[in-house]
Amino acid sequence: MLKLSIKNILDKKVRFALTGFSIVLGVAFVVSSFVVKDSIGSTFDKLVTDIQGDIDLTVRTKLDFGQDQDRPPVPASTLDTVRATEGVAAAVPRLFSDKVAPVKADGEQVKTQGPPTIGINWADDDRLSQLFLVDGRKPAGPDEFALDITSAKDNGFVVGQRYTVVGPITKREMTLVGTAAFASKKNDTVGAVLTIFDTSTAQAFTCACKDYGDVAMRLDNPDYAASVIPRLEKNLANPNLEILTKSEAIKEGQDNFGQITNIIGTVLLVFAVIAVLVSAFIINNTFQIVLGQRVRELALLRALGASARQVGRSVVTEAFVLGAVATAVGTAAGVVLAIGLKALFKAIGFALPEGPILLRTPTLVSALVVGLGVTLLASISPARRARKVPPIAALRDDFQLGSGSLRNRVIAGLVVTALGAALLALGLFGGLDTAPLLASLGSGALTVFIGVNLLSPTIARPVSVALGRVPTALALFVLGAALALVALVALVGGVVSVVTGSPGGIALVLVVAPLLGVLALLTMRTALAPFDKTGQLGRENAARNPRRTSSTAAALMIGLALFSMTAVVTASIKSTVSNTLRNSVRADFIIESGAQQGPQSGIPVAFAEDLRKLPELSSVLGYTFSDRAISVDGAVKGAMATDLTQLEDHLDPKILSGSARTAGPDAILVQKDAAAGLGLSVGDKVEVKFVDRRTETLTVAAIFQDTSTTGANWLLQEAMWRAHNPSSTTDQIVTARVQPGTSLDQARAAIEAVGKNYSETKVQDKAQFNKSRQQILDGILAIVGGFLALALLIAGLGIANTLALSVFERTRELGLVRAVGMTRSQMRRMIRWEAVIVATFGAVLGALLGVIFGFAATAAIPKALVSTTTVPVLQILSTVVLAWFIGLIAAAIPAWRAGKLDVLSAISHE
Repeated sequence: MLKLSIKNILDKKVRFALTGFSIVLGVAFVVSSFVVKDSIGSTFDKLVTDIQGDIDLTVRTKLDFGQDQDRPPVPASTLDTVRATEGVAAAVPRLFSDKVAPVKADGEQVKTQGPPTIGINWADDDRLSQLFLVDGRKPAGPDEFALDITSAKDNGFVVGQRYTVVGPITKREMTLVGTAAFASKKNDTVGAVLTIFDTSTAQAFTCACKDYGDVAMRLDNPDYAASVIPRLEKNLANPNLEILTKSEAIKEGQDNFGQITNIIGTVLLVFAVIAVLVSAFIINNTFQIVLGQRVRELALLRALGASARQVGRSVVTEAFVLGAVATAVGTAAGVVLAIGLKALFKAIGFALPEGPILLRTPTLVSALVVGLGVTLLASISPARRARKVPPIAALRDDFQLGSGSLRNRVIAGLVVTALGAALLALGLFGGLDTAPLLASLGSGALTVFIGVNLLSPTIARPVSVALGRVPTALALFVLGAALALVALVALVGGVVSVVTGSPGGIALVLVVAPLLGVLALLTMRTALAPFDKTGQLGRENAARNPRRTSSTAAALMIGLALFSMTAVVTASIKSTVSNTLRNSVRADFIIESGAQQGPQSGIPVAFAEDLRKLPELSSVLGYTFSDRAISVDGAVKGAMATDLTQLEDHLDPKILSGSARTAGPDAILVQKDAAAGLGLSVGDKVEVKFVDRRTETLTVAAIFQDTSTTGANWLLQEAMWRAHNPSSTTDQIVTARVQPGTSLDQARAAIEAVGKNYSETKVQDKAQFNKSRQQILDGILAIVGGFLALALLIAGLGIANTLALSVFERTRELGLVRAVGMTRSQMRRMIRWEAVIVATFGAVLGALLGVIFGFAATAAIPKALVSTTTVPVLQILSTVVLAWFIGLIAAAIPAWRAGKLDVLSAISHE
């Protein structure tokens, strides 16, 4: 039986290659996600170790909550106390700012694709420095700086030349006096830009203070750290300071970076799971069809003495061999795909850190579970059916395997769908925390997918018949005509480019235009099917086996449902942003940092102060945000800080009671739901703890409703925020209102003139700000679509595989149809039309599910991000168009093979 199983695989190479390829893709994506995650994790782990270097202990301020960049500085007196402590061999102060960047000779500020631009001080003691001088000398003075060697080389910096250096407070003309390597001579900065100063310059330039970020030390004997720590604590006598050991510092750094790698790995793994799920449908479908074609063979085996168990085992053996080979190939492909993914991320502006390509044991185990496990699970149902083949079936030509009770399938489908809906409802309305909420929504969506797939055969027959008629054909013909027009334009444009010598013309003429033309011709010819008997036959073929049609369409349904859901979410966010800017933003200009986005972005506070001096502007506000800003009643809250008295001139948070305009220095504004949760009303006092571990008693000046403009439930006075966040020297956003009688162009010119004295600023009116946010969301949708393209590719393979097997299964039938007069072109058109019907069925189901999931997702997203749900009809209709193309392309080879059938051989086929 083992030999027979292997022989079956070798005899049907193409069939199993197509099935195996879907497994390969699923395994490859799983492996690549783990490889990328492990590669980044390994790089960050090394970076953390390099940063720690020979530092045995570190003194810093305690931080009960908030971001690490919010940590208050260490008093300067700490350094002398540490140096005087017995057991300490050396101690140095360290300063760090992620808002420092040099400006190139051409006036453009150095930017990165993700890693930060950092300002640090060169340690006073070489024993505790991770910097190695490469060229020039160390910086020494208020107008000198050094750069890491990679940044200097990549951006054309020359030692001895003067450059502008942008800091979190201001920018300054300085001389580049040297270049350095970090951690090793290879400069292990992981893409970050290091701008280096002496300690006093770093203090003045990065924080305008005389304190330090932390104090690092080396001990006489690291083994005695446990005895040195109590002496340090006694000498420092400051309850706001803490001492970190080397191992604690490394673990903390690895945990912080681990959050980044986990996010990246999780995103990739989600799409890998989608690919595997789609592959499972195809594998199961393939085995079901193949089993139906081998009924007589299996029956003969039973007649010759093979037991039911042996017959079932032979099917599982074929699945095992197929899964094992595909897993091995998929693992190798996953490593290659990981390299490609890193290159892709870099190309689209999200460069991942360079690192070794690691293929660890957990990755190999995951590959086996996915490739071999999914394949074996998909073969269980076909194997059980194979065991039920009676020996007498070998004597009958018309015997077919039973497909089980449709009634039982409907009951199971309803139960599973109801369970999925319950999980979705739990996530939406159960008040769960983030992790359980996402788990509930994700498992609910997956369960609904399975339930709908179980139910879909009940509607596959009538829907297939309805979709296979003239309206679908007319829409398909219009699409083909439009595609032909695009092909013509591409051809003309290519010819013009060739004549004028412009690049790309030859590719347009020889590649793009012909491919589009062929696809257009294929589309329009297929659209003719409903106008003759080929359309009727195609409809009947799709409706004849509703289980097969629904199973084939399910793979396509999953990918298009997820894309439609993402389209609904992004469209809803875009609509919310537009509505907010139109109805709730009263400012004329929104200014952001144009140099770097993310936690390290910001504009010096002095920028807003200078704008207030402009006669063209009536008022200017700066805003600072943090999602872990304060603690109220023992819970950490996000907050925004600004001048509350002017807030309503720039934004409309929909004040319900009280007034922001009369807010005092100890005022706080609270969103209505947050206020209700704590029983707060206007005039009440509330204890607020800040990141510096001090508590203030603030007065509720107003209750407001709308967080879509504020981005937080708690609004503080800027002066109060700065008093407790001395390391906060920037605004995330600045808004400005134009003086009556002054044109927007005049005001813009004045703002941009001031911006030249600071880091790069991006001045936008409301329309421009809206457009920039739309572009970000469109980019996210494009990335999601790119990842889902893998699932759609697998779905296309599934359609091709199903049609190819169906052509083989119906060889005799197709031969008879040809014998009574059907031409080869009609035969090909019939097969393509069947593929279009199946693809459309999957697209319609996917679009409907995607819209439902989109409504569920927008309901789960905070109202600050989504206040209205929008369905992008054109984008969702485009998924149907995409499904048509997938069906046509997938059907090309099976249709060609059907058209090549020899009539006499086909009629005599058994």
